[in-house]
Amino acid sequence: MGVFEGMRRKDVVTWNVMINSFIEHERYGNGLQLFEHLVSNEMNVDDTTVLIATKAIKYFKDLNKAKQVYEFTVKKGMKMSPSLLNSLGDMFFKCGDVESALLIFKQVKMKSLQVMTWNIMIDGYAENGRYEEAWKIFQKLCNEKVQFDETTWVCVTKVIVGMNNLESARNLYKQILQSGIEITSILANSLMIMFSKCGDVETSKLIFKHLKVKNVIVYSTMIDCLAENKSYQEALQIFEHMKNNNIPFNDITLVCVTKAIIGLNDMEKARD
Repeated sequence: MGVFEGMRRKDVVTWNVMINSFIEHERYGNGLQLFEHLVSNEMNVDDTTVLIATKAIKYFKDLNKAKQVYEFTVKKGMKMSPSLLNSLGDMFFKCGDVESALLIFKQVKMKSLQVMTWNIMIDGYAENGRYEEAWKIFQKLCNEKVQFDETTWVCVTKVIVGMNNLESARNLYKQILQSGIEITSILANSLMIMFSKCGDVETSKLIFKHLKVKNVIVYSTMIDCLAENKSYQEALQIFEHMKNNNIPFNDITLVCVTKAIIGLNDMEKARD
C-alpha cells in the first residue's frame, strides 16, 4: 500500500491491480471504496475495473450498487465483452435480481452465448429458487447438443436438489457417465450431495467408493450424507478410517462427525 501511495502517476492498470489486490485478500469494502473513488472523481476506468468491482458487489449482494455499476458501464459506452457480460449478469443473479440479469444476457443473441454464460444462468436461477426455469434451460441445451463442461454438471446437480427429483438425478448421472467426462473430486462431491438430498445415499456411497483421489471435502461430504440419511454408524466408521490412515480432516469434518454422534445418541435414547 505504501509503494502504491508513493507513486506519482497512477494509470488504469495500476488502479486495477490495487483494487484486485483488495478483493483477493477479501478486503471487499476497501476495493469497492477505491472503485467508487475513481468513478466519483471521473478518473480513467475500463471494463477490467468494472469486472473486478462486481466481485465485491457479489460478496455484499448489494443490489443498489449493482444497478449503479451497470448504469455506469452504459453511460461510459463500454463494449459488452463476454467476460464483462458474464460478470454483470452473475452480479445481478447474486443480488437476487433475476430479471436484470436476463436483460443483460438478452443483449446477445442466444445462439452465440458461451457455455460459461449458460452455466451462470442455470446457477443463477437455482440460487434464486427458480429450479424449473433452470431445468428448462438445461433441457434446451441438451436438445441443441451443447458441449457441457464440469461446471455445467455441477450447476445442474443444484437444480435437481432444489426439485428433489430422484429420477432426474439418476438420468443426469447416466448422462454424465455417457459424456466421458472425468469424475473429479469436485463433480463427485456435487453428485454425492445430489443423490443424498434426493434420498439415494447408496449411490452416493458408490460414487465415493469409485473415486480414485479423495480429498478432505469428499470425505466430509460422505460423512454428512450418511448422517443426514441416519446412517450414523457408517458415518463414524469413515471418520475412524480417516484417523487410522492418517487422512487429514478439518473443522467441517468434525461438524459432520458431531452430527452423526448426536444422531446416534438420539437413536439410542429413542430405543431406551
